[in-house]
Amino acid sequence: MPTRSFTRTTAQIGVTQSSLCQTILPLEQRLDLKLLNRTTRSVVPTEAEEQLF
Repeated sequence: MPTRSFTRTTAQIGVTQSSLCQTILPLEQRLDLKLLNRTTRSVVPTEAEEQLF
């Protein structure tokens, strides 16, 4: 189930926020797609991410 939060997600999977970001950002760059809309309060999948998933 999506948590819509890097903090909650990293706590669930046992990695640091930095590690998660260092994984997602290069993936977005390699795919040339923005996968997540990030704000200070939430993380929401983009339409491109939902189609990719």
